[in-house]
Amino acid sequence: MEKIILKKIQYQIEEALENTDLPVSAAFDADGTLWPCDMGKNFFQYQVEKGLFKEKIQDPFVEFNRLSQEKSRKIALMWLAQIQSGVSLEQMEEWVKDFLKENPFSVFRFQKNLIEWMVSKNISVFVVSSSLKWVLDQALKAYPIPKNNIIGVKTQVEGGIITDKPIQPAPIHADKVEAFQRQQLKKQAPIFVAGNTLSDQALLELSSYIRLVVATARPGGRNYESERKLLNIAKEKHWFYQDQMPDLIK
Repeated sequence: MEKIILKKIQYQIEEALENTDLPVSAAFDADGTLWPCDMGKNFFQYQVEKGLFKEKIQDPFVEFNRLSQEKSRKIALMWLAQIQSGVSLEQMEEWVKDFLKENPFSVFRFQKNLIEWMVSKNISVFVVSSSLKWVLDQALKAYPIPKNNIIGVKTQVEGGIITDKPIQPAPIHADKVEAFQRQQLKKQAPIFVAGNTLSDQALLELSSYIRLVVATARPGGRNYESERKLLNIAKEKHWFYQDQMPDLIK
């Protein structure tokens, strides 16, 4: 089934490429779309367990949940970047390398193959995610995606040191659209977008042609209900979708 979907997507993209001379782009969400884990949440947990925060936070998980409930999910996700303030980029890179080494993760073969095929067709591939930019840069090293095309949550860096000054728009929920558009040199809509939850819906709607919804969360999982709702939207609108766990590769 996956091979059939892949061939259909490739065929439709090739048709579109034949009918335009303009630069073409594609956008993918990361967590739940390129891999089954939540990279941002996992790195946060890793930092808590290792005691890596420069300023002591009494209970980081409680604080994150408080911000999510009392303020907004958007504020809470930006806070995950702001609490890195005072850390050098060099130190952050070492932490992420150690995190990825200690926590190897699998990726979806389908999406990785599709991205590599798109790049071979001179399609500019972007990743637009609510996870930390500094983590995504290294997690995506196995993909042929330039760092400038990796859009994640981050704060300003001054003199090589991370600050708590947010960079807006942050690629969170509907703001993924503006974050993506600002990163592009030309403002054409992407020809293809892939996502897995309702937070990706606005970005999916931005696509000028093809959309892929990935639904892999298990019943009871944090994203399960959101994925099922987006999956129903995909079915109603005749978008491509994967209602299963695709093949994984290390």
